[in-house]
Amino acid sequence: MTEAGAPAALSSEHHEFGAEKVRLHIHVRLFAAHRERLGTDHLTLDLPDGATVEDLALALCRESPDLERTIDVARFAVNRQYAARSTILHDGDEVALIPPVAGGRG
Repeated sequence: MTEAGAPAALSSEHHEFGAEKVRLHIHVRLFAAHRERLGTDHLTLDLPDGATVEDLALALCRESPDLERTIDVARFAVNRQYAARSTILHDGDEVALIPPVAGGRG
């Protein structure tokens, strides 16, 4: 299934990474620059059991090297709670990739 406006590499509903057996289906929400770079505001990734938020970030960068410029300073939320990159993911989790926010007065 193709999402409107999504790049070909990330257009299918599920994306499989690595040679390991896939057991986790992770829903990824994208905002601002990340959404623009990938051409969609959401996608689903298939990751191996035991994958972490960092593994998800690396998988996204493998598919879209453009993300490497901003993903190092991005924050992540798992199921609407801010999460460390070492957080272990579970089947069906929703991970939001939150770009850095600039502006305001110090």
